[in-house]
Amino acid sequence: MRDAMSHRGPDGAGIFISSDRRLALGHRRLAIIDLSERAAQPMSNEDDTLWVVFNGEIYNH
Repeated sequence: MRDAMSHRGPDGAGIFISSDRRLALGHRRLAIIDLSERAAQPMSNEDDTLWVVFNGEIYNH
């Protein structure tokens, strides 16, 4: 499904699949504000125990 939406986010794509394969997160990226790879999704915490995909911006970080 992620690749079916490639026209909505032509600037990048990301995917996370859990080790037990019970969860998958996919993302298409349309880069407007932050053009760096630091904004690539899915995003994880430092030890890769939490993952997130979201639509929006983070303010006051």
